[in-house]
Amino acid sequence: TAAWQTTWKAADAAGVVAVLSFTGLSDSWGLRFSAAFMLSCMFVDRLRDLLRKLEYAVCLTVSHIVDPKLHTLSQATIITLSVLLAPIHFAVICVSSVLMAPVVPVFRLPIFLL
Repeated sequence: TAAWQTTWKAADAAGVVAVLSFTGLSDSWGLRFSAAFMLSCMFVDRLRDLLRKLEYAVCLTVSHIVDPKLHTLSQATIITLSVLLAPIHFAVICVSSVLMAPVVPVFRLPIFLL
């Protein structure tokens, strides 16, 4: 949904624009209010999407460690793989948030679809 269709998204974006204008950053970039509002709407939306996907990945990892029905490997192997692949998971989630692509778990790894 667009910012003008959701009051909270518009309020968040207006707050970001206000902070940018108070600090003088929007003046140094030569942005008018409409351009700054549009960019801040996009930034806030992508940030919320990133946080939502990170929460999903953490819940998926914790559920595989805690729930005994989901154990396909030993618990130590799952924890080790989760720690070793954490930077790759984070990079995939960041790229999928920028592209607004969904994150789909495949063998407990978040893989994004284009």
